[in-house]
Amino acid sequence: MSLKSPSEVTIIGGTHVMKAPSFDFFKDVFVPTINLIHGKEIVTAKLGRPGYFPRGGGDITVSVYPSSGNSFPHFTLKEFSVRKPYKSILHITPNNNIPYDIPKDTEIRRNQNLTAYEVISHSKPPYGFSYVSEGRKPPSLQELEQNISNVTKELRKFEQTESSIPIPIDYHMQDQLIIYMTLAKISEPSGSSSIRTMGPLTDHTLSAIYTAELFCVPHKFTITKVNDSDEVFDISI
Repeated sequence: MSLKSPSEVTIIGGTHVMKAPSFDFFKDVFVPTINLIHGKEIVTAKLGRPGYFPRGGGDITVSVYPSSGNSFPHFTLKEFSVRKPYKSILHITPNNNIPYDIPKDTEIRRNQNLTAYEVISHSKPPYGFSYVSEGRKPPSLQELEQNISNVTKELRKFEQTESSIPIPIDYHMQDQLIIYMTLAKISEPSGSSSIRTMGPLTDHTLSAIYTAELFCVPHKFTITKVNDSDEVFDISI
């Protein structure tokens, strides 16, 4: 991002795998967040071919255009700038039926390369909110219904909390932003960055903070509870 000329990289492997944000999350949530931080489109992402567990074989191309100057900007993400509806995606093999209720306006993607794989993901841009539920090889109807139920419960929890306090960052993206907050602090020590996120703080986030502080001595991150529970936190440096 701080180079003088554009960069492009093609990544091969899994694009939709277990226990990791999917390409849809990366493209629809993470990339817009990075562009929002820089105030213009400096990153684009394109899916060439999806790669599902366990076969992989997917590929994505990420293009990065130079930002202004050689420094990373400080940023504050505590409010939604634009409200958008949830996005629901179901990945399923061509020969599978859908014998259960799915969220309204769900996008259905059928792919010949799947063994048997279903994913429901919900995203709430601009800063990001995504939950993924999945089953494979092939899951029973009861397992699928339970996965969808778990996603719905998590979204309702978010909606209830967010009704009183805006929460622009979910816990899938907490740790991903720590490095950019750190780079901004190294570039401009007198500035500050802050994000508001839904709890709990993940081990990934706490590990990222610990590691980042080793590179920006003497600066430290601060973690503040926004309310009396462990539901919403402000992370600042």
